[in-house]
Amino acid sequence: MKKIGFSLLVLGATLLNAQKRDYLLLNNDKNGVKWSYSFDKKTNDGFYSWVKADYTEQQDPMVESNEYFIQFRCSDKTMSDQIVQINYRDQEHQMDKTKMPFRSISENSIFYSLLKKQCK
Repeated sequence: MKKIGFSLLVLGATLLNAQKRDYLLLNNDKNGVKWSYSFDKKTNDGFYSWVKADYTEQQDPMVESNEYFIQFRCSDKTMSDQIVQINYRDQEHQMDKTKMPFRSISENSIFYSLLKKQCK
C-alpha cells in the first residue's frame, strides 16, 4: 500500500513539474507588454513553442498573462495557435484548444525574431 501511495505522489509531482515552463524574454512590445517564449520541439518544417504575454495591472487589471502554444512553419513564415490559456488575476485560468488557421508573420511582428532564431 505504501508503494502505491508513493507512486501516486511521484506521478503527481511529475505532472505538476511538466506544466511549469521556463520562459526566456523575447521582447517588450510598444505597449510595454513583456513577451517571452519556451521552446517545445522541432518539426520537419518548423517548431512548436509556448509564448507568454505578461501584463501589469495598469495594462490589464483582470488578466495577468496569456499563454499560447503555437506551431511555427519556417518555409512560409506562418504560425497557428494550438492552445490559448488566459491567466486571470482573481479567477481560475481559461483554456481554449481550438486550432487556428495559419497566418503570416510580418517582419514587425513580435514573433519574427523567434522565427529567425529557430529557422536557421
